[in-house]
Amino acid sequence: MSEQESYTTLQTADLVLDEDNPRFFHLRHKNKNKLTQEQIEEEILHNDDDIPLLTKSIQKDGVKDPVWVVKRGDGKYVVMEGNRRTVVLKRLIRESFRPPGGIRFDKVLAHVMPADTPQVELILQKARLQGGKKAWGAFNEAALTYQLQQPPYLMPVEDIAVDLKIPIAKVKERILNYKSFVEYTKETGDDNPKRFAYFADCPPRVRDWYQDDSKNKKDFFRLICPVGGSNKIRSVATRGGLRDFAKVLEDPEALKMLLTEPSVSVEDAIDLAKDNDIKKAIPFIKRLSSVAMDLRALDAAQLEKLKGEVKFKVDLKAVRSACDEVLQKLEK
Repeated sequence: MSEQESYTTLQTADLVLDEDNPRFFHLRHKNKNKLTQEQIEEEILHNDDDIPLLTKSIQKDGVKDPVWVVKRGDGKYVVMEGNRRTVVLKRLIRESFRPPGGIRFDKVLAHVMPADTPQVELILQKARLQGGKKAWGAFNEAALTYQLQQPPYLMPVEDIAVDLKIPIAKVKERILNYKSFVEYTKETGDDNPKRFAYFADCPPRVRDWYQDDSKNKKDFFRLICPVGGSNKIRSVATRGGLRDFAKVLEDPEALKMLLTEPSVSVEDAIDLAKDNDIKKAIPFIKRLSSVAMDLRALDAAQLEKLKGEVKFKVDLKAVRSACDEVLQKLEK
């Protein structure tokens, strides 16, 4: 805590949930950067698995750790850290839940940051305070990292890494993934933050492929988009998902089939790639079908000439015997 920060007791009614909290960037994205107090509260109460346990704890012991707030011009206080505890307190008050002796729901201890604290310091303080607590989610982490590099902050990558306590490579990766997601939303019209997983959890082989060429990127967007796209890649890790798609990229023929044939799935493309792998490992297999066709195409005159070729008959019998032997082994 800096020397300018103070520590006091505030009325719970004067606390305002923070729509700029990094944890809620996914909500802001879905709601075009406009959030109401009700939307934030609903997100916390209905999409946070820790709320029931937190509620029981506050019902019994109240809020032990002070929240962090910054004072607004209207006398209210925006909660920088402690939004979940604030939501629980407000709900307990609305429901007229009576606290045990010595516990107050209508008042809370708070660290108060000055109203003139620079915006960049506020957002970095939020990141510091929430670090090590409940995970934000990959989308929110990337959105914050990207935001710090944009106006009005314009922070260098190296400074972002220091303040967020993550490697420079991780900063660059988050920014790249977020930029790709923004491109995806503009290209497809699908702005669901859940689709960010396709970029955050993307295998390096796939990321290199779609970053290498603008056409590849459009094809990738089409494969993962449920809005007007083929949506052949419906997940990241399950069968037929993004990780399986990485295997398809190793075979140009399989990739072409996946991209051009509407009925071909990722699973089909993988099977084709595996089949091609076998042919590469045992090259002569590719010639078997053409040899069979050539033998069947022999005309009467050709067969008459071959009758006197002892070596041909011996070789043909050897081939027949080998085929029978291999088929028996394959059928075991």
